[in-house]
Amino acid sequence: MVRHISFISLLFTLLWSQSDERGDPDYRRSTNIDVNKVRTTIFNFGITGRQSATPGEIPYEWPVNSGQMYIAMTALAVGAEVITNEGDIRPLVTIPFRSDQSGNSMTWEPVPGYLNPNSQKIAISDDMDTWPTSWPDKMDDNNDPGWPSSWNGFFGKNQFNAQQEIYYKTSDDRNFIVGAPYTPDSTDLSRKGAGLMAGVRVLEWKQVLIEDVVFILHEIKNDASYDYDKVSFSMWLADLVGGDGDSGDDTPDFDLLYDVAWSMDSDGIGNPAFGSNTVGVAATSFIETPGNNKDRIDNDGDGEDNGPIITESFIINEILGNALDDNGNGLIDENMTHVPFGDQTGVSYSDKIDNDQDGEANSPLVSDEMIEATYTQWNIWPSPND
Repeated sequence: MVRHISFISLLFTLLWSQSDERGDPDYRRSTNIDVNKVRTTIFNFGITGRQSATPGEIPYEWPVNSGQMYIAMTALAVGAEVITNEGDIRPLVTIPFRSDQSGNSMTWEPVPGYLNPNSQKIAISDDMDTWPTSWPDKMDDNNDPGWPSSWNGFFGKNQFNAQQEIYYKTSDDRNFIVGAPYTPDSTDLSRKGAGLMAGVRVLEWKQVLIEDVVFILHEIKNDASYDYDKVSFSMWLADLVGGDGDSGDDTPDFDLLYDVAWSMDSDGIGNPAFGSNTVGVAATSFIETPGNNKDRIDNDGDGEDNGPIITESFIINEILGNALDDNGNGLIDENMTHVPFGDQTGVSYSDKIDNDQDGEANSPLVSDEMIEATYTQWNIWPSPND
């Protein structure tokens, strides 16, 4: 019997505003999440699993207390293209484990105020002793400023929808480009990084359909004084399918149809902790990620219902990766990953037409003149110049 385990699902959004919150390595903490069949250690500086072979740090274990491991670590990486103080365009990427030559952190660090400083744990929903006296991001609640003695849940105040929920915030303000200073915040010239912050939640449910899943939500906020044209993120995943001493035969795969990355053991035999049990499969999936607001492609699948679909003919004469509309069809860098196959419905694009007839009342109607004005073989309207 093949055993399938889904470990991680991610949510990513990008917001914009400013605050005085900063990261502080003195507030680094870790907490195990273990209420369903998956157990692992969560660190409040962008890491899950284990950093090293340190006792007490638990890689993704399934089932709980079995000693059977599948993923050693995940780490959050976010990068932005910034304009340095000298006017040069440079990438600035924040990822765990980076430090300068003096050993000072250049990575994500936890924001104080979102845990009990007297606890060695991150704030977790089923342990009130880990909660702060009040929550900095809830101080604007006129009826109950700061939500003292209450849980700051994803689903709302004192909402315990998940059996366990971890919450923390982390900041990139310790990072910098060596030899190329950049000041992201016009109100704080000492601030470094790109001015990016992440609110992170880790959730587990006991419900039978998702008892083998850990959900990780990253809400990325642009806290700088400037907009960024290019921002990217990724998850660094270190597989450990079959446990320590057996990861050399791990085999990765990716299912484009269902957007799932698989981590498998090639022979199904793990280390002694597995005994005669066949090694299962670890699955990683991005549930929701941000779209690109410039390419007119519905990258994140939340566009208008019944929108027009990108087909293979759209790719003709398109040069991938140059951020230009080479073939004049109104789309930028469309490629085969956007073309449907199997039973996929396909990726739609913005044509600014109300395809599902739920638009604003008394909106202008598409006319023959508009249709005649289109000049590309794909009949896209508005034209790339509109």
